[in-house]
Amino acid sequence: VPLKNYVTWVSDKLSE
Repeated sequence: VPLKNYVTWVSDKLSE
C-alpha cells in the first residue's frame, strides 16, 4: 500500500 505516496500528495496539496 503506497500510503507514503498519498501522504506526500496530501502534504503537497496542503502546502499550496
